Amino acid sequence: MKILRPEKTLKDSFVIEPGQKMHLVIYSNQDTTTDLSFKLKNNAKISIQCIILNSGSFKFHFEQDENSELVFNGAFALRYEQELNFGYTTIQLGRNSKSHFELVGTLDDKAKKISSETIDFKVGATNAEGYEAEKVTLLSNETQNVAKPIILCAEENMHGEHNFSSGHLDPETIDYLRARGVNPESVKRIISREQILRVAKLCKNEAIIQEIEEALK
Repeated sequence: MKILRPEKTLKDSFVIEPGQKMHLVIYSNQDTTTDLSFKLKNNAKISIQCIILNSGSFKFHFEQDENSELVFNGAFALRYEQELNFGYTTIQLGRNSKSHFELVGTLDDKAKKISSETIDFKVGATNAEGYEAEKVTLLSNETQNVAKPIILCAEENMHGEHNFSSGHLDPETIDYLRARGVNPESVKRIISREQILRVAKLCKNEAIIQEIEEALK
């Protein structure tokens, strides 16, 4: 497992050779500009967990060859006037390539998130599969959330799916927690913490999980 902690600027590229596997954890708790690209060769696999607790710009670009597999799980928690620009693009070139992308997060106060997610099936990517999903919980009426999901299909024999949603906490959840003595601010922290830790635990690294738990207190 490789752990990246982006500082002010991080730009890098990775090649996952045929049949190889890569596990990458990205944890950002400061304003950063991050630009990462990945080439997955035949039968290569990559699993990424990305945790964002501050403003920043994050761009991810993938190219997938035959039988390659990409799994990306991201989570963010923004408040005050923090802003996140998030971009994800995977170009599926090979047969039977698979991609699975999920991003969850919370926006509070006057926080803003702009994201663009693209799956691009090229000619020859027969039986390829691509999935992209995003779920954002709005904890304030002054937040801004923009999502731009795109699926491009130059190959007919493929399967692409996206599922994007955003909304405020439902009144039943708020009433349930309040009835148990949880105040509104604590409700917000609980929701943000739960979403972040759900992704963090996929890292299966106790040290990084504990570090993230401390940052969420």
